[in-house]
Amino acid sequence: MLQPLSRRVAPAPSSTPADPARQAVQPSPAPASPDTFAAAATGGVTAPQSNLAFDGGARDQGAPVEALQRALVQLGYLTQADMDSGRGHYGPRTKAAVARLQAKAGIVDDGSHYGPQTRAALTRALSGSSTTPPGGATLRRGDESPAVLAWQQKLVAVGALTSAQLATGPGVFGPQTEAATRAFQQANGLSVTGVVDGATAQAMATAKPKPPATSVTPPYISQLQTNMPNSFCGPTTTAMIARAFGKLGGFSGPGAANWLAAQAGIGADGTGYDGIQRMAGKVGLTSTVSGFGTPLAFVDQQLAAGALVAANGNARISGATRSDAGHWIVVYGKDAQGNYLVHDPANASLATMTPARLTQYFATRNNFDGRYGGWAVGIRP
Repeated sequence: MLQPLSRRVAPAPSSTPADPARQAVQPSPAPASPDTFAAAATGGVTAPQSNLAFDGGARDQGAPVEALQRALVQLGYLTQADMDSGRGHYGPRTKAAVARLQAKAGIVDDGSHYGPQTRAALTRALSGSSTTPPGGATLRRGDESPAVLAWQQKLVAVGALTSAQLATGPGVFGPQTEAATRAFQQANGLSVTGVVDGATAQAMATAKPKPPATSVTPPYISQLQTNMPNSFCGPTTTAMIARAFGKLGGFSGPGAANWLAAQAGIGADGTGYDGIQRMAGKVGLTSTVSGFGTPLAFVDQQLAAGALVAANGNARISGATRSDAGHWIVVYGKDAQGNYLVHDPANASLATMTPARLTQYFATRNNFDGRYGGWAVGIRP
């Protein structure tokens, strides 16, 4: 029987973007606190149930605040950089983002308080970021709202808009969004107006996602054949990616993982995202690290740019073991149904993961440190 992968992912310090994710032995899990997150959101982003305030109190930092920040980033009220600069702290930037949400919802506050009214507005925005605003109104050029962001994300999913274009104006219906809307309408036999009306929204609701472009499929390598099978998921994952890009030509199978680990100083303690980057650099590849709590948008963006993704999460979710442990796998594309194509170095039978399962893999929680995983590294030539 496969033993539990030996390292868990450590929580990131709140004052910096994060410390390297590490794998470690996990204590017996305890039930998660029921007041931390509400299960009422899309894409794995949720609204915190705790009341929060901008007063510096101990209750206004930690997992509930980070959940709030993630939701605000998802809706375009807070940038990822601002979240990373004060992750888990209800600071001035978070206060300002809450104020913007409250203003949109007609709540009289300056962002200092996250309570029942704001929670309800946030939950509506997350689960109800429909393709059209309330009341059946249309979306058109010049609009700016969470509904616009939701529409842009759908355009990206079907390949009408790129992630790079979305990044230039999330939530703002500008010329690129209008052009992408026109292209979608033309492709679906609709009136080409550039305006999101009911017919356009309905067509989008039944449209199939376009798999992100990826130019290579990595060979499969099993970590069970390496020098240290229970802690070599990182080197084995990186070796698969390196071989896909034509690197490590002098090595085959587990020999590639063993060589990479030796070059980067990776041992039985497991691999953090910094180790993944070191190994990629050893063979001339470049890498980009996600923020903690990897959103699927980051994975999609990397795949669309031709990268392969080393993804760190909970081994139990991937099926590598029955125990909770930090674990690296390769994400290398999507199938026609929108499922992610994966290679798990400790579970050769795993071929795909649904978006919901990959989200759970990144974000599964317990009572010890609040999270497993949540890191991803995009690697490309």
